[in-house]
Amino acid sequence: MTYRFADCQLDARRHRFERAGEALHLEPQVFDLIRVLAEAGGALVTRDDLIATVWGGLNVSDATISARISAARAAVGDSGKAQAVIETVARRGFRLAVPVESVAKATETVAPARVRADSPTLAVLPFDYAAESPGDMLAEGIVDEITDSLADALAKVREFHVIARQSPFALRDQRPDIPTAARLLGADYLVEGTVRRAGDRVRVSVHLARGSDGHTIAAERFDDRLADLFDLQDRIAAQVAGRIAPSLRTAEVARAETRPPADRTAYDLTLAALPLICAHGRDENARAIDLLEQAVARDPTQARALGLLGWAHAQQLSYMWSADPAADRVRALALAEQAATLAPDHPAVLTAVAATIAISTGKGGRAAGYIDRALAIDPNNAWAWMRRGFGCAYDGDAAGALAAMDRAERLSPLDPFRFNMMLGRAVALYHWTERKDEAIALIRAALDMNPRAHWAWRVLAACLHKMGRVDEARAAAAELLRHYPGLTVDYMRQSLPAAAYATEENYFSRFIALGVPEL
Repeated sequence: MTYRFADCQLDARRHRFERAGEALHLEPQVFDLIRVLAEAGGALVTRDDLIATVWGGLNVSDATISARISAARAAVGDSGKAQAVIETVARRGFRLAVPVESVAKATETVAPARVRADSPTLAVLPFDYAAESPGDMLAEGIVDEITDSLADALAKVREFHVIARQSPFALRDQRPDIPTAARLLGADYLVEGTVRRAGDRVRVSVHLARGSDGHTIAAERFDDRLADLFDLQDRIAAQVAGRIAPSLRTAEVARAETRPPADRTAYDLTLAALPLICAHGRDENARAIDLLEQAVARDPTQARALGLLGWAHAQQLSYMWSADPAADRVRALALAEQAATLAPDHPAVLTAVAATIAISTGKGGRAAGYIDRALAIDPNNAWAWMRRGFGCAYDGDAAGALAAMDRAERLSPLDPFRFNMMLGRAVALYHWTERKDEAIALIRAALDMNPRAHWAWRVLAACLHKMGRVDEARAAAAELLRHYPGLTVDYMRQSLPAAAYATEENYFSRFIALGVPEL
């Protein structure tokens, strides 16, 4: 259904909002809030109704609701005062104070999408089946279940919109090519696949394609056993979603970078900052902060930009790049609070918030709460599993840390944080097991994988010194000082989270012994 009011148009099916003919990016909850008010057609929508519909009945604060209402008002172009589009009815609720026209779209053919400012739209086409024998109806049912499970798993990512499964299934008999299917569905990207069965084995091939020209962005193949059908479809859905989502993110980053800087939306700027954060370099992190500041200036409700900006400021601390650790810590935590308030159900934002809290303060329990929420929504989020692994490693749960890191790597084997997964394993093994030599080998391997992770020399130096391998520790400390000229132990105390040194009282004394100046 499409709703028109004032100079706005909201297409609920395609999750698209326009004002004065221009597509605007809205956070999912802001979009849903406007949709609920439009569906009410001018009737009052109570606070409880909003919470039930927009937040799924979660316990949300008045501040959260007020922030969403303010963002909705900015989107529809009013200030909430005279001639308001969204009217507040004191102590009762909210309503649209302008006429609303609703238009059914059931038989409409979707026109090609315009250049958009919001997150991408994805459709999962019905998978093909290569039958082992004629009339193999059981396997045909499996194919439908795999397709449905994959669509559900991808919908949980929340970084893109997944078109309802009924629409792609309507194209099953037509079998249009990728660009035609994308145009009919209004999709930016399509997922298609083939299932082949041979006895008790099944092979699933999956392709992520760009809708505009059918170009394959990513291709994956999975082999499994057909012993437990429900377990099979869940396993395949988890693996595909975990690997397709990063590929889609990479494609969106490339798309955003093709737009002139002056034309980039807050969403485009956020995407452009993402690979810079993942580069783990001092200069790149500074550029990411600049881009994210621009994104927030253009759209203060862009929760993902706020979350990533907090994370980038936290990296300034933990990677010892900050010119003012106290200021970066305050800024990081303030941004995390804003992001968590704006997007309490967005896994990527919650993961960024958790990382910010953990590496800025060392408060593992609070960070773990956000990670638990992120994984409850999207259990295939590799970054969230990595952050859970670090939480377990610092809390003394070596087995939990190793299991979480293993799951993160299975979900995203080419992840830009893979070297960090190795460091997380090393922390767990070094502090809580007798496998200390293996931990040292992992730290060295992580440095080989990402030579720009200069802060890892600090970890290596401390571990080697504690093991009595003093000459190797001195060499690691010298390498640390080479990359951080002017580094002092006092600066380290100001920058590092407590979790980095909580397991030993004389942590900083080791660096003084290794030649790092105290002041």
